[in-house]
Amino acid sequence: MTVGEVLRQLRIDKNLTQREVATGIMSRSHLSELEHGDYYPAYDTMLRLLRRLNITLTEFQTEIGAVSDEPGRAYIQHTNHLSTEQKLPELERYLTEVFTDDVAKSDLRLRMKRLNMLGLVNFELHPQTVNLNDYQPIFDYLLGCQNWHEYEIRLLANSIFLAQYDVAKMLAHQFVTKGRRVHFHDFKIKVALFFHNLMEIALDHGDDRLSKQYATQSLFYGKAAHSLSFQIDAEIFLELIATRAGTDIGQNKQKIEHRISMFEELGYQDVANNRLQAVKKYLT
Repeated sequence: MTVGEVLRQLRIDKNLTQREVATGIMSRSHLSELEHGDYYPAYDTMLRLLRRLNITLTEFQTEIGAVSDEPGRAYIQHTNHLSTEQKLPELERYLTEVFTDDVAKSDLRLRMKRLNMLGLVNFELHPQTVNLNDYQPIFDYLLGCQNWHEYEIRLLANSIFLAQYDVAKMLAHQFVTKGRRVHFHDFKIKVALFFHNLMEIALDHGDDRLSKQYATQSLFYGKAAHSLSFQIDAEIFLELIATRAGTDIGQNKQKIEHRISMFEELGYQDVANNRLQAVKKYLT
């Protein structure tokens, strides 16, 4: 059963009308669309609906059932595997032939995952065709949530590189109120990644002031997570930004070279090469 079908059955079982469930949360018409699979609310709105139905999220997931959930989990796990292994041509075929728009359209997480993965493929394989407006539904969802939870923080960190710059800055600002109370096992790493990606977006737009702020935040969360790679990375970019400002150019270039060599010593040659390209890109 779909999420909407389960919600409808719960409402009927509890002898509630659509109006009684929807009042103060969403319009009755939106609830009707949700029950028929034509609409999906923000995460926090969904939780309010569950509270109105007097059911916990855990109980609701049990109602949906492992059988209906397993196919969605399989799509997400396989795309994660292909992206982690950098098998982007294979990922592109999978999104085109198997994990299609029809498969994803009935479930919020599947829609967001597929859109995020399409963005990754296009950004890496077809950069000349990327239109950031295509990925705006991800950020409309995030901006529409009153608060972010683990799912939203992960989505934010993994997809922010696809945001328009004004939207990215807005999301960075909202993180202060929507995201900082969240905690999960790799929260600090995800936030370090989020601010790292923001830093590069700001650099691409020539906004060195904000880029420095974001790099500082990435360094802070990298240290908090005891992640040497994020610390080295943030320091490289902070020195790069200082070099662009004309501060201690020779000394900063030496520090950059030293920190890139640390990636090589740690066995991260691909990362080292990427940072050499970034230095060439942002200092020429």
